[in-house]
Amino acid sequence: MPKGRKNFFSDYYEKPFAATPAKEPSRICDAPGCLKKGAYKAPKNPRNLEEYSWFCQEHAAEYNTNWDYLKDLTPEQIEAEIRADILWRRSTGHKLTKFRLGEMEERQDPFGFFKAYADRKKEEIVQKTLPEKLLNALKILEISFPISRPDLKKVYKAKVKQYHPDVNKGSKEAEEKFKEMITAFQIVEEFLGYV
Repeated sequence: MPKGRKNFFSDYYEKPFAATPAKEPSRICDAPGCLKKGAYKAPKNPRNLEEYSWFCQEHAAEYNTNWDYLKDLTPEQIEAEIRADILWRRSTGHKLTKFRLGEMEERQDPFGFFKAYADRKKEEIVQKTLPEKLLNALKILEISFPISRPDLKKVYKAKVKQYHPDVNKGSKEAEEKFKEMITAFQIVEEFLGYV
């Protein structure tokens, strides 16, 4: 590079024309009776933060001390403002209420996870409230409550055929199981008669 040249490419390329920044029009302070330069902007209204008033430094400080964003709002509106700020102004309440376990019909549950959980909880509550004698009978018949009479009879017939002494060639264990089945069926059927 020859001496005296600072930038080799400056001979070959034109420098871009530097645009002069546009001057902002000089504003007068928006405070009544003030003729000073309005250099500081402030929102005109708490509900409209896009439009501004321009003040001098003295009136901008006065405006800021008197600023009250929550002025003229009811307690419910203030609560709504606080909630909106917590969630970055995104409303998500309706999405959260969808997944409460009590609202089974309103909730979409394509895989049945919540329904299975709710059914299990319901069954636990039912099991806790049933008498011990009935719980033992249900355990012997290998069924859960609630059950309809036709379903109970189907289960009972299948169990009786399975443990009948004639089918099991006089087995004592099968005979005992057969007797248990009959007693358990009678207990459950009697309970269903009262329900």
